[in-house]
Amino acid sequence: MNPILRWVAAWFFLLAIGLVGNGCSDGANSEHTVVARGVLTHKGQPLANYAVTLQPTEGQRGAAGETDEQGHFVLGTNSEGDGAPPGQHRVGLAYLGPPASRPDGQTNFTAPQPNVKLAAKYASPETSGLTLEVPPSGSSDLKIEVP
Repeated sequence: MNPILRWVAAWFFLLAIGLVGNGCSDGANSEHTVVARGVLTHKGQPLANYAVTLQPTEGQRGAAGETDEQGHFVLGTNSEGDGAPPGQHRVGLAYLGPPASRPDGQTNFTAPQPNVKLAAKYASPETSGLTLEVPPSGSSDLKIEVP
């Protein structure tokens, strides 16, 4: 992966984690969330080991999650896996590599190449052009399709 793209992807992932963890201390700043699970695909094929970040078009805090080998993700906002705020979101995607290739505490490592290389624009919710609607009742069947 291009070092600049890797830096951008890592920065957006860390930003998303910071947004998710921002209100975790006492619950007073917790964002209302609903179940938000789904699958990330490209041309119908699952995208494994990607960070998925949601940036609400309205609201305070985004959500983040990570895809497994089948492209499935579970989003969290106030804590890992607790869901996402309902409403319209912009989506950012960044390749992380398989968990075994991410040594704990190391930030200077090279992840193996993804099976599908996405354009750099998908790393940012601001530039990806991807959106996702999280319904007020939540969903375990969200779909993000990268063209």
